[in-house]
Amino acid sequence: MRLLSLECVLEFDSYILSFALQNSSIEVCEAWFLHGKIGLERNMKKKFIVALVFPLFGLSLFSIAQPKLELEATTHDFGRIEEANGPVKHTFNFTNTGSEPLVIAGVKASCGCTTPFWTKEPIAPGESGKIEAKFDPKNRPGGFSKSLTVTSNSQPNITMLYIKGYVEPQPKSPEETYTKVMGGLRLKSNYLNMGKMTENDTAVVKDFKVYNASDTIITFMDMKAVPGFMNISVYPNSLKLKELGKITVTYNAKKRNDLGLQNDMITLLTDEHGSKSMKYLNITGHIMVYFPEMTAEEKVKAPQIIYETESHDFGNIKQGEKKTYQFKFTNQGHQDLQLRKVKSTCGCTAALPDQKTVKPGEESFISVSFDSKGRKGKQYKYITVFSNDPSRSETRLDIRANVVQ
Repeated sequence: MRLLSLECVLEFDSYILSFALQNSSIEVCEAWFLHGKIGLERNMKKKFIVALVFPLFGLSLFSIAQPKLELEATTHDFGRIEEANGPVKHTFNFTNTGSEPLVIAGVKASCGCTTPFWTKEPIAPGESGKIEAKFDPKNRPGGFSKSLTVTSNSQPNITMLYIKGYVEPQPKSPEETYTKVMGGLRLKSNYLNMGKMTENDTAVVKDFKVYNASDTIITFMDMKAVPGFMNISVYPNSLKLKELGKITVTYNAKKRNDLGLQNDMITLLTDEHGSKSMKYLNITGHIMVYFPEMTAEEKVKAPQIIYETESHDFGNIKQGEKKTYQFKFTNQGHQDLQLRKVKSTCGCTAALPDQKTVKPGEESFISVSFDSKGRKGKQYKYITVFSNDPSRSETRLDIRANVVQ
């Protein structure tokens, strides 16, 4: 620590001296000293002030008495831990390297999954304490990073601690994994989603697990209402007790000959008794417009659909009223724009394009009508437009209304 010289102290008037002593401000003293020394006669008056002030503030000048929290480490990596093994703990050890007792006022965790504990009593100079972080990995699979904010009478009075790691998820039981109960069988869902496919795909194949949760063997008998563009098989044909099998769906999107969201219900029969023998499954998927590989030049020349607006609010309408709105759009590309299909989310909404082929630079409209019959309150519907614009082959037009009686 740098000490104030007597010559420097004598240059202060009583106010500046008091300020410098209270704040241990050597810089203020030195700045005043640089203005030049003054005569000894004038300084005699200042010596009297020094004689009065030094006994009160000598400790501030010549030593700083305060606690200091010194940690061995501020970060701990648990590495990979098992969710099934429950909470894990780590202790951050520290020492008070200051000259006054250290008090931890509190430790706050950034997440409820982390519980802190710490030494509550004052820690004398040279003595040690601890801060413990307990992390509960339950229902928290994957990587984690948490912090603890430590408040104390040390300087600085805020200290940050960090814990991190990776939680290996606890293996789920078949009952927890396959939650959809269908007689003695269990599936993750009765909606078997084929995902995204293009209109040119002829054989999209996907497997779905099925679990026999009953206490008897279950044999698959037949399939009903399976459309011609789909093939479904089950393996093994007879599921033993607690055995896991699979339902394989093969989907011919080209034969389906449609675009957008698809949903088809089929019936799966087993040898179970009564109504338990019938399993209703929904085969879903999303068929997109097919585009061959395109060069950068081909993409620049492609058609481009640009709407004046993509949403419309009819506002308040009386129940039973029909409203119509025209969505205006332009083909800003360099080739003919083909409107392949227009689909509505609801039978209450109908959409019809003015023309299916729009030349470059031409404008056109899609007329959308909404029938409020049998409806009340706020309504949110949308129309999907499919086109040969490779950048926006599917566009969504939203309509809203508030049906009042």
